Amino acid sequence: MSAKLKIIGYCRESTEQQAKYGFNLDDQEKKIQKYVDIYFEKDTYSLKILRDEGASAKSLNRPRMNEIMEMIRKKQIDVLVIHNLDRLTRKVRDLADLLDVLDKNEVSLISITEQIDTKTPMGRFFIYLIVLVAQWEWETISSRSIRGIEESARQGNYALPGAPVGYRRNPENNHKLIADPAEASVVKKMFEKIAYQDYSIAELKNELNSKKVLDRHWGDSTIYKILSNKIYYGTFSRFGVDYPNHTIPIIEEKLFALAQERLNAGNKYRRQYLYKGLVVCSKCKQLMTTHCGRGAGGTVYLYYQCVSCGGKQVSEKKMTKELIPVFDQILKESKMMADIEDLKRKYTDMSEVLSGITESMVRDGIDEELLGSMYHLRKDELKQLDFCIRKLQVGYRNVSFMDLPFHEKREFLLGRVSRIRYDFISKTIGIEFKQEDDGAEESASQDEYE
Repeated sequence: MSAKLKIIGYCRESTEQQAKYGFNLDDQEKKIQKYVDIYFEKDTYSLKILRDEGASAKSLNRPRMNEIMEMIRKKQIDVLVIHNLDRLTRKVRDLADLLDVLDKNEVSLISITEQIDTKTPMGRFFIYLIVLVAQWEWETISSRSIRGIEESARQGNYALPGAPVGYRRNPENNHKLIADPAEASVVKKMFEKIAYQDYSIAELKNELNSKKVLDRHWGDSTIYKILSNKIYYGTFSRFGVDYPNHTIPIIEEKLFALAQERLNAGNKYRRQYLYKGLVVCSKCKQLMTTHCGRGAGGTVYLYYQCVSCGGKQVSEKKMTKELIPVFDQILKESKMMADIEDLKRKYTDMSEVLSGITESMVRDGIDEELLGSMYHLRKDELKQLDFCIRKLQVGYRNVSFMDLPFHEKREFLLGRVSRIRYDFISKTIGIEFKQEDDGAEESASQDEYE
């Protein structure tokens, strides 16, 4: 008894084609099953049907098609049956490669709709001809679609599905975009943090996710897509063509350009800016951007620049020179208060011990040996108190903000300073300190994107 023919039926659909032509997977499978039942003798074959769902015909690289190719090479298929040719591919080159593999492995291809069997020379000729025409038709349709999108864009329509974060479809004209106030505010702050506060994509992602902004998960690709989209300053871009004044902007073009500069610079801007995100211009109230320059010998100088005021800048070194006395004083007071609290605790501990000894002496009578122990204990405790006092005095004199590691300086500033204002006219610096109510500060931080 001869071996059964091994027949594989292949079905593929894409969302677009299913809607347009009705070639859904179930229909394809039914027609393949019916064809095999009619044209192949019962009990002489085995049939297995594989389905690629939501797969494009632009390439043969699809999960089930890859599985079929592997089965062909292993001589596990005799016949490949499809509903119609474009279930396989629309590219003549891909078809030629596939036919070559089928021929070398003695596998026949049957296309039901076109009634083609590649075992015949005429079948092979027609299969090339049909796919060539299909490719031409597809490219023509694609070209028309591009022209349609271009014309729609020139009319101010947003010719893409959905709406970018920060916008929604206009209920009065579904082809137009209008800003979504809550989302637009978030998008603007994202651009500002990249442009003005030296954030990286990773830092921005972590902050957005930790604060659960817009109740969604933020990924690197999503954030980069937003930061790279010209629509946010009003320009729609498609197929390499820009359509200015297309949509009401959420940000200014110069903010977009600065964000792109920072994104494209990579690690160039990853410097340790002490006052990053804190320095504002007294005149325009805008956060200053950070940038660096190099002097003789390669020395790096850090600057804070006001883009809105013509690029005026002030060096971090100059600011630090004026701010050090203020920060040192705060640090000294903080240090002194901490030591005073420590001193109070030690004094309380000593008082309790001495009080206990005295009570025992009164209750049990005075004992010379116990009295001597009490004296020595008191003397030791007094020495410790004296040491604490001297430590307090020395610490108060020598504490310096600049002696702290960089991360401690940043923690100090972010914990106490709300804004540092710089006036380019008077060359003076003002500091706004945070409120003492930690809860209020936390609330302000959480509301930053709202």
